[in-house]
Amino acid sequence: MKTLSHKLQKLFYLLFFIVISLILLLCIPDTQNNLPMSKMVILPLLWCFFISAAALSCSRLEAFLSGHRYLYTILAGLYGLLLLVLSLSSRAVPDNDHAQVFQGALYFAGLSEDVSWEYFARCYNNVFPMLVLSLFIRIGAFLGIQTPYYFPVFMNVVQIMLVLYSLYKLSMRREAFPCTFALLGFLLLFLVLPVTGHTQATYTDAMSIGFGIFGYTLFLSAEDRPGSLPQLLKYIFSGICWGIGICVKATVAISLIALFLSLLITWDKKRLLKSAGVLAIACIIFFSANFYTKTLPCNDLRDSYGTPELSYWLGIGLKGNGGYVDNQDYSSTLNTIEGMENKENWSRQYILDNAYEFFHAEHLISKARYNFASGDFGASNFMRETERDNFIYRSLSTSGNYFWRYSMLNTSYFYFLLLMAAFGSLRLFFSTPDGSPEKIVPFLTVFGLVLYLMLFEANNRQLYNHIPWFILSAQTGISALLSICRK
Repeated sequence: MKTLSHKLQKLFYLLFFIVISLILLLCIPDTQNNLPMSKMVILPLLWCFFISAAALSCSRLEAFLSGHRYLYTILAGLYGLLLLVLSLSSRAVPDNDHAQVFQGALYFAGLSEDVSWEYFARCYNNVFPMLVLSLFIRIGAFLGIQTPYYFPVFMNVVQIMLVLYSLYKLSMRREAFPCTFALLGFLLLFLVLPVTGHTQATYTDAMSIGFGIFGYTLFLSAEDRPGSLPQLLKYIFSGICWGIGICVKATVAISLIALFLSLLITWDKKRLLKSAGVLAIACIIFFSANFYTKTLPCNDLRDSYGTPELSYWLGIGLKGNGGYVDNQDYSSTLNTIEGMENKENWSRQYILDNAYEFFHAEHLISKARYNFASGDFGASNFMRETERDNFIYRSLSTSGNYFWRYSMLNTSYFYFLLLMAAFGSLRLFFSTPDGSPEKIVPFLTVFGLVLYLMLFEANNRQLYNHIPWFILSAQTGISALLSICRK
């Protein structure tokens, strides 16, 4: 069984390396926003040099850092304060889905009499996020914050801070240079400028960025206190985090599935049983939330305005580049069909009739580029209009005069993360697998997200709430590079 486990792990790492390498080879020559190929080759290599130099510098301070861990708290606090100021400085004006979710939240918070039940019948997946947002608005009102926008943005920043803490805790579990990688985890997240674009928006991507990594961190840290009540509570809260996260954004489930698969591959029976318990808790929360949302008026309108819950996401990404615009005919036709059963039957037949697209090279290449050949993680979607014209708007908005330079830096940085993740998987392929979920889960999660985006609707914005997993995967590659540099 152990031999089979090692072979499966090596096979996965090889497959991961091949897939990510293909993405880089396909995307770099045709990067979005008219970014030249030469810069997309040179800049990721410069990022490698810069981050490696930073890692080497940190490793020389390992002893100092281990004795002064309060520096992480100070660093995180300063970053959180800066992120809050930047997020509140531009104030995006909600539009499209973002506007509907915010308006619905105001309605449930008792601050508005208007809500579009037709929208929530059509975009049923946004009902629970709207309810969570309304809770944040109510809490803000209770605390005397008159502007409904402020407290949800503050909670987005808090979630980023918890992501930093999770990266810190997970980095400290590394055997070699834990303090170095804890500080490096901070640095890698600091450099993601699109965080600001999402954090100042009150939409599902920012609301869901931390739940998967929280659940994962709690699950691993639970083993530090075996047989105790805190251990049981950590497993319970781990399941709660994943459950709430999945209700806010379905893609959060990818990391939970990755954890379960990692323990199945390594055949860790004890951990597998515990992960099954966490999965059960997450499922209970998900189905309970789903039961409640079915009591709302939007559920009665689904026959007229709704879309099939699963097949819709396959159909809407089936043609062209897999994005919504290239598949509007599919969406428009669904809107003319009455009755959910009829919609489902037509959608399934549409998918069967166009199933060849799943293997069509031109479609797959354009879809890969639409998903991965841009490094802004969809932040520009929330910057079409803001209350204040400042540096953030000018950088993140496609109408901003700094957008091209911003896009160049962030896309090259994203390519750097992919490059390091690919290098890390190759290093693990040539090493002896130890069955540790700390190593394989981030790679499984990133691979799962890639598979999801290539099967379902293409949307670069879906990458955002998986930034922590990209960072953890890239850290493995940086660790391998650091070990080579130190020889």
